[in-house]
Amino acid sequence: MNLQKSIERLDRKLWKNKKILITGGTGFFGKSLTLILESLGCPDFKIITRNKNLSGNRYLYCDLAKKNEVGAIKEEIESAQFVFILSSEFPKVSTKDISFDEFLDNIIMVKNLIDVIPISVQKIVLASSTDVYGILAYGTPVNECHGINPATYYALSKYIQEKIIEYSIKREIKYLILRYTSIYGENEPHVKFLPVLLDCIVNNKKFTVFGDASEKRDFINVEDAAIITLYLVQEGATGIFNISTGKETTIRELLRIAGKVSGREISLEYKERVKPKVDLIYDNHKLTSFIKHFQFKPLHEGIKEQYEILKAIK
Repeated sequence: MNLQKSIERLDRKLWKNKKILITGGTGFFGKSLTLILESLGCPDFKIITRNKNLSGNRYLYCDLAKKNEVGAIKEEIESAQFVFILSSEFPKVSTKDISFDEFLDNIIMVKNLIDVIPISVQKIVLASSTDVYGILAYGTPVNECHGINPATYYALSKYIQEKIIEYSIKREIKYLILRYTSIYGENEPHVKFLPVLLDCIVNNKKFTVFGDASEKRDFINVEDAAIITLYLVQEGATGIFNISTGKETTIRELLRIAGKVSGREISLEYKERVKPKVDLIYDNHKLTSFIKHFQFKPLHEGIKEQYEILKAIK
């Protein structure tokens, strides 16, 4: 399904008349969300950023980890109807965790923001992660009722963010906590698996495979994730949702798809696995019962688009 057809699920009239505040709107996922809001004709959304090099009245300059700076934009926060919390410190390398200071920043910035959000806000949306489930039982699909067992500072910070948001229900503010699986697509950080793989293909470099490439993952395209997020908000969804395709793909299959869409043979080197083998498979029945008949972008289409973009800017 192409982007324009997917967007047809969204109510342009509703989004044109909402005041929206977004943290992390300049990041990988945030860029996709804001582009879709622009395509819907939404004129009134603001992006909180600490990057003062960005110009324009679209941006509010604030370091959310600093309480005094959050207080300085309190009036803008209070006037919003929807607040999307997408910003977060995340691992810069897939094999490493965030630092303890980054862990604290993830918690503090959400707490500072929640402290000034009034009950007039219609919905708070938190971008969380399926990482909160931790190390999973082999091959077991995980639904939203699965136990929480964060295995990293990053995962623990996301879970604490969730608990801070859940506290807001005591103040009669509705919330959505969205646990995203592996999001891929245009503008994806280069440290992630797919852009590293595609860069190796484009530049004829060796790609390192750890283990036998049989582990399973669930990849969702960034445009699908953004559209689903907006759809859940407009339809009044509340609570916690796994945002995933519900379809498992092995790393071996991912390598095959990348080779096929690029038309190139991938130069591979195999090394012993650094971490224990884990299959990350998520049950998305709660999501698909809410957003019925959604056609996720096929993985081969998404990877081809991403490859063509990287090839064009080589």
